[in-house]
Amino acid sequence: MTYAIGIICLVVWIINFNNFSDPIHGSWIRGCIYYFKIAVALAVAAIPEGLPAVITTCLALGTKQMAKNNAIVRTLPSVETLGCTTVICSDKTGTLTLNKMTAVDFTYFDDSVSNSKTVHINQGKIDKLDAKHKELLRQYAAVCVLNNNSQSVVDAEGYRRVGAPTEISLKVLAELINAEFDGANNDPEAFEKSLIHKKEGVLEFSSERKMMSTVISGCRDFKDSKNTILIKGASERVL
Repeated sequence: MTYAIGIICLVVWIINFNNFSDPIHGSWIRGCIYYFKIAVALAVAAIPEGLPAVITTCLALGTKQMAKNNAIVRTLPSVETLGCTTVICSDKTGTLTLNKMTAVDFTYFDDSVSNSKTVHINQGKIDKLDAKHKELLRQYAAVCVLNNNSQSVVDAEGYRRVGAPTEISLKVLAELINAEFDGANNDPEAFEKSLIHKKEGVLEFSSERKMMSTVISGCRDFKDSKNTILIKGASERVL
């Protein structure tokens, strides 16, 4: 509408070009200004007084239609913006999922790299673990628990886990492995408490480093109880 009105006003002003020099105006400049005022008045008159009400009504109807599809809009002008949108890019992790992760399987090596074993987890049930690999799997679980920043808290809402979804899933996996060997325990952090250790230092995960490292000492599950570095992250960076 703005472009159309602007063009019409410009045409009206140009059409009266020969009248700019009419003696009644006194000079050519005054004639130019006079007809410019007429063009501006035409532009003002072209916008109907009811236009704001019409726009508000249209936006309200659009909001009502969106509400039927479970889309709530906080401000009406945003409906107009959405109406002009052709492509919407959304973060699926935050908008389409529960932001929760679960480990579904893990692989470890027995006596050589070529001899690998894969264990599956289905709805909280873990495959039967080989007792002869207990020491190795406890170390595996220890890395998941100790090289981890997630926590278990108990508050008014009950028991819940706090931290990054990836780290929480690794802690749950460690608890499942421990439960297979030592039986279930009501305390979700019982396994971590059994790992007598001291944290000497932590290198946090970053987008550049792509892995997290924790140095511990005194952990009985590792042969060298002085200093042990536990690492998790992108395989190419770890290697």
